[in-house]
Amino acid sequence: ALIACLINGTLRQAVIYSFVLAAFTFFGVIHSAMPDGNMYFPWHLTNPMRLVPYQFTSAYLVLAAMIFALSFTKGSKEAPLAHI
Repeated sequence: ALIACLINGTLRQAVIYSFVLAAFTFFGVIHSAMPDGNMYFPWHLTNPMRLVPYQFTSAYLVLAAMIFALSFTKGSKEAPLAHI
């Protein structure tokens, strides 16, 4: 959905999806830090894996900030190309 919003030019909606993905990543719903792919509370992980949810979540939050900033550019306001 995030990529579809980027392709369609609905950048503010893509920001919302990025926040949802950040929340899912934080608890291991996607990009689980556990080798078996289970969900977790990040504060219950052991030391080597404890930082992984924070790193992936912060990446999605930085992506959201970048997309939000780009939504104010002139190029994001242009009409999408017509399909041939």
